[in-house]
Amino acid sequence: MEARPLPPPVTRHVTFSKPPREDFPFKITLYQYVTCPFCCKVRAYLNYNRIPYDIVEVNSVMRSETKWSTYKKVPIVVIENEKIQLNDSSVIISAIESYSRMPTKAFKNVSKLYQSIIEKDDKGKLSFSYPNKYFLVEPLLDDQLDPTKQVQTEKTKNDAIDNKVKQTQNNEPSKSFFAKFFSKSKSENEQTSTSNSLENETTTKVSYVKSSDQYKLERKWREWVDTKFVHTLSPNIYCTFKQSLNTFLWFSKAGDWEQIFPWYQRWIIVYIGAIVMRVVAGRLKSKYNLNDNVRLSLYEYANEWVKAVGNKDFL
Repeated sequence: MEARPLPPPVTRHVTFSKPPREDFPFKITLYQYVTCPFCCKVRAYLNYNRIPYDIVEVNSVMRSETKWSTYKKVPIVVIENEKIQLNDSSVIISAIESYSRMPTKAFKNVSKLYQSIIEKDDKGKLSFSYPNKYFLVEPLLDDQLDPTKQVQTEKTKNDAIDNKVKQTQNNEPSKSFFAKFFSKSKSENEQTSTSNSLENETTTKVSYVKSSDQYKLERKWREWVDTKFVHTLSPNIYCTFKQSLNTFLWFSKAGDWEQIFPWYQRWIIVYIGAIVMRVVAGRLKSKYNLNDNVRLSLYEYANEWVKAVGNKDFL
């Protein structure tokens, strides 16, 4: 990664009373704007999985905290143990999730599989794209700490297991109520035996058993959040300059900017930021053909998500 000032100007340490859901032995530093939706997405992922991390709050106008980076957007995550820089919220989540599902000897064995394509426009502005950012990757076998864990491929052996279970169930002859009742104990034993044999055959933890269709569904909705839903947020938050200013005043309180930034920087962030984001909101409304009443576009996408989730706890 690029050289940066050390130590990083950490503004908050995030820890948890319970251990992580999956062991993640690396130290994370998150460069963020506290209210950036993409940064919120990364924090939600880390918080849900109880992965400790440090926060560096970035001045959204001056961006002095990230001047060291060629990549100018946030979030940026640095894996401090190996000095690895991860850009883009979806890359960050995919890389950490890939490691959690299949730990490797070094995190670089995962991160190096998320290569960026960098392009420069006529004005010299750089743009970064990550073609596989919604995919989970599988490191080389020699790099895996636990080769029993399996991650995403287009066609996994878990598909074959699912089909085997379904075939067994479909081939089971129908029984009367009394036959089922009196053979209950035997069936439970047979079911346990079948389950154990499948577990021994795959040596895969239940939490990671997913079919290729399930992975495709995950990718679909992760991309939907980034390309559809997120673009309705700013036009709904910065509808007028007054709303935009009130929003930034609230940001200042919610983000503890009084403790982080000098008063003059805070003034610049609040007032310049309010003007800039009001303009950005108008451009987003036009670019993505949102309804004149932007609330309706927000509700439309929110209803699409709620309908997809249905009665399930998770999608």
